Amino acid sequence: MTTTQTIPNAQTTSPALSVHGRFPGGFAWFAHPDELAERSSTAFAEGGRVWLIDPLRADGLDAEVATLGKVTGVIITFVGHDRDVAWLANYYDVPVYFPRHIGRLRLNARVEQVEGRVPDSPLQLLPSVGRGLLAWFRDTAVWWPEQGAMAIGDAVNSAAYTVQPGERLAVHPWRRFSPPTELLTIRPQRIYSGHGPSVTEGAALALEQAVRTAYAGRWGAQRHSLATVLSHLRRRGAS
Repeated sequence: MTTTQTIPNAQTTSPALSVHGRFPGGFAWFAHPDELAERSSTAFAEGGRVWLIDPLRADGLDAEVATLGKVTGVIITFVGHDRDVAWLANYYDVPVYFPRHIGRLRLNARVEQVEGRVPDSPLQLLPSVGRGLLAWFRDTAVWWPEQGAMAIGDAVNSAAYTVQPGERLAVHPWRRFSPPTELLTIRPQRIYSGHGPSVTEGAALALEQAVRTAYAGRWGAQRHSLATVLSHLRRRGAS
């Protein structure tokens, strides 16, 4: 008989797993849906093998993963997205795949630096690096051509502090000063960002519009982001 373990959660008061963007090749989830950052994680799966991307622990994650297969690796897209990467890699006894271009990161886990693609997988790793003063902004698009699915850390996302009215996807406020034009070489059908809900309809057009309008809207995006953060803090202070 197969049993499903429950992942212990460091914050026992955190909400249960909130799944979004489900498709035959995976799903995305929020562990803390009400937080300002709207951190989202992604699972891609093929042939019973599952890769977790920028994952966060959450009650119910094991059961969801079990419907896809067995975890064979954890992928980190961005230095700031260490999240629960090491913990989950050790829990599942799998390596952390760390794209070489994003620099150095110390993790208490088995780490394999990779370039170009995740070993023994259909997943390509596309660097998305800022230019000039934003050269430190080193992100990664995890691109699955056969499924038209893309997961990415921060460069484009759908969090409330990034998207403005009428937008479903937008370039991160800081990356607007050095837009991720390299992403225009792909046309994803589904986009899973590290922040905000997945975009599963009209994703290619949403991505193109976000990148092509990023620089022109850079100052408005800064004002919107600041206003969103301040509004969130006021609501927290009033509660």
